This record gives sequence, structure tokens and C-alpha cells, in this order.
Amino acid sequence: MPDEVRAAGKVANAHESGDRIPFPSAVFVGEDGARHGVYGAAGYDELKGAAEAAGAVNSAADPPAVTDALRRFGRMATREIEEVCRLPEPRAQAELWRLASEFEVKPVRVLTGWLWEPA
Repeated sequence: MPDEVRAAGKVANAHESGDRIPFPSAVFVGEDGARHGVYGAAGYDELKGAAEAAGAVNSAADPPAVTDALRRFGRMATREIEEVCRLPEPRAQAELWRLASEFEVKPVRVLTGWLWEPA
């Protein structure tokens, strides 16, 4: 268990199975080997900050359009579209359904929500 997880108070113990790193988590490793982790649920800004601390550079200042994000990442959940494209939930849903009505994206029904993929 990384010390930074313990220091942040993020150690998980699911079903009394022992100490674990919480899910979801992401660790960015810099060229110097320094680790920059985000443990547990986090927003775009926190993940971006950890990536930049590890040496990542933003290749595009503006967020991608919905269709560009789907082409790049493939099938995505509505929530993923919100974060990647930096859209509030109502705008993301409106844009996705508009694109679906124009046959540019395809909605896929899953459990209680939707996944989206390029048409």
C-alpha cells in the first residue's frame, strides 16, 4: 500500500478483505520516476493536475467536440462525455441526442443508462 494512500486517508477495506487502493484510482509516473496519484473518485481538474505534475502537457487547450471524443476513445458513457468534453450534464445529453437524431452517434442501452459510439 503506497504511503500517500494512507496519508490521504483513502485506504479501502471492501468486505473485510484487507487494505486496498480505492477504485477508481489513477497514478501518473513522471520521467524522474516520481508518482502522482489520485485515489478514489476525482474530477477532471484533479486528474489533470496530477498528470501535469508528472510532466504531461496539454496537447489541446480546448476540450474535444463530442464526435471527436468518441472517435478517439470509442464507446463512452454519458458521464465520460461530460468530463472529457467539459459539458454540464443537460448540455451533454442534449448534444448526444441531437447527434443521434442526425445518425452521427449511436446510443446503446445498458442497464439504467446509455453508452455512445460513433455511428
